[in-house]
Amino acid sequence: MKIWLIIIGLFVSAVVYSSVTSMHGITGLTRLNGEGCVCHNFTSSGTVNVSITGPDSVLAGSIVQYTVKMTGSPGVVGGMNVAARNGSLSPFDTTSRIIDGELTHTKPKAFSNDTVTWKFSYQAPTSLGWDTLYAVGLSANQDSIPTSEDKWNFSPNFPVKVVSFIPVELSSFTTYLSRSEVIVSWITSSETNNKGFNLYRICDSKEELLGFIPGNGTSLETNRYQFNDSPSRVGRYRYRLEQVDFNGTSQSYISNEVFLAGVTDFHLLENYPNPFNPGTTISFYSPAGGRVRIDIYNAAGEFVSSAANSFFPAGNHKIAWNAGSLPTGIYFCRLNIEVTPSAPVSKTIKMVLAK
Repeated sequence: MKIWLIIIGLFVSAVVYSSVTSMHGITGLTRLNGEGCVCHNFTSSGTVNVSITGPDSVLAGSIVQYTVKMTGSPGVVGGMNVAARNGSLSPFDTTSRIIDGELTHTKPKAFSNDTVTWKFSYQAPTSLGWDTLYAVGLSANQDSIPTSEDKWNFSPNFPVKVVSFIPVELSSFTTYLSRSEVIVSWITSSETNNKGFNLYRICDSKEELLGFIPGNGTSLETNRYQFNDSPSRVGRYRYRLEQVDFNGTSQSYISNEVFLAGVTDFHLLENYPNPFNPGTTISFYSPAGGRVRIDIYNAAGEFVSSAANSFFPAGNHKIAWNAGSLPTGIYFCRLNIEVTPSAPVSKTIKMVLAK
């Protein structure tokens, strides 16, 4: 009987200790040297998504910022553990700390809109080659008791190339929603031998090439780029920007995630580019099929051109329009959609032609 009491006491102590330790962070759980959050659940859960975002190429010895993100139920509070194979980690703020060289939470962090994130700094090793970042995240119900109701998962391993020279200094790479479109934008502070960028859309672990955006060769000026994407369905999207040199070498960057919800309204988006010369793209979204007429008027309200006049199915659409010989000035683009049995819909945007 005494032996059983001792065993039970040790088990209860282990559970309590694990709970208390996890409340203040715990390490040794990533794929680098651990088996995950097995004190809560013996197996990982596909309902929890954990990812690391940040540059995949860094200068030797430099310090750069990364973000670990988690979504998924139960989604009340979350904890994490991040490890690096060769480089060193440090907290970005007081929500995380270092234990035995690895990053973990200082206390469980509350979810917001089904998402919780932690930022951290990574210092690359001084030797050139490859490094890897690892992460694991736990989505818990905040009852302080490790049970199977808590869910966890590993992030995909994040490879980092440690280099002596970066041809393009990317100062920002962001995505955000504008009605039914995803706006992908990035800024470079300098470019050397930059041929351009391949932009890929990532959804459900599938990658699709959206297009190639020419770079500025060699430039010490700030350059801004933008791409308007119109996904055809609801979902979570990320984007991979692949910078390509003229000699064929490349480096990639992964964007933050955006969630495109269902759209029930008609939308006429701002043309891009704007101002333009002489061509621009007019984008619109229709939740139902119908006859679409897109007319262009000058500042005096006079009709000057028709960009479209035909049936379009439901969804996102892009129309290329060329101003041709029209003079510099302000023009108005009017979209009219006739959808039976709904009343006709009319939208107008202002465009600037700068020659």
